Amino acid sequence: MGVSRVVKTAVREEFVSSTLSIEQQTIPTPLIILDWDDTILPSTHLAKLGFSSEDEDFELPCECMPMLAELAKEVENFLTACLKIGTCCIVTNGLTGWVQRSCQRFLPNVVPLLEHMSVISARSNFESMFPNRPIEWKIAVYRDVLAKRGFMEVPPVETHDVYVQQQQCVPQQVIALGDSQVDRCAIQYVARHTPNTQLKSIKLLDNPNMTQLQEAVEPARRLPRTAQWSRRDT
Repeated sequence: MGVSRVVKTAVREEFVSSTLSIEQQTIPTPLIILDWDDTILPSTHLAKLGFSSEDEDFELPCECMPMLAELAKEVENFLTACLKIGTCCIVTNGLTGWVQRSCQRFLPNVVPLLEHMSVISARSNFESMFPNRPIEWKIAVYRDVLAKRGFMEVPPVETHDVYVQQQQCVPQQVIALGDSQVDRCAIQYVARHTPNTQLKSIKLLDNPNMTQLQEAVEPARRLPRTAQWSRRDT
């Protein structure tokens, strides 16, 4: 009897462990979508100090260097936290290469983190298709990003079975952060029209200076709790 009891227990524990492993594999990792200008980089503040994207001779005033160094550290901590909990994607209306160049110049400690996330220029990809309509650029990128993760906005007839399977899956969590209300409207629109997605949109301060951006980024490191909250709602 003792042997039988041990065998049954071992089989039962193995079965439970296997079941949990399968469930974990079916849960999509959170998708974290970040703006760049005035969300990660204090672009407005830099512009007020005289910087432009074409100005290679710009020198940051000495009194601003400590503030930028503190901000860079907070940004590094924030992006590291994002990468630990999900898949990160930076979507900018700047031209291709702007994120990398500006990061190298003002936030050099953050450059290695960019290698672990997608950086997409909505403008470079969709301006020709939607001239002078930045919100459409962002909508198009958000659609593409979700589609690549298997979440289709409009199910084609020939992929109806895939669409039905998607409806039965665990929802895709999307956490979006940015300073622009236009960007927020864009991601909310896409999420509403994409089945089986769960959006948490966080609006940051418009046109922040370095200190304000640091104050915004620091509490944003609570993203792991945001993701856990979203999972409890699924």
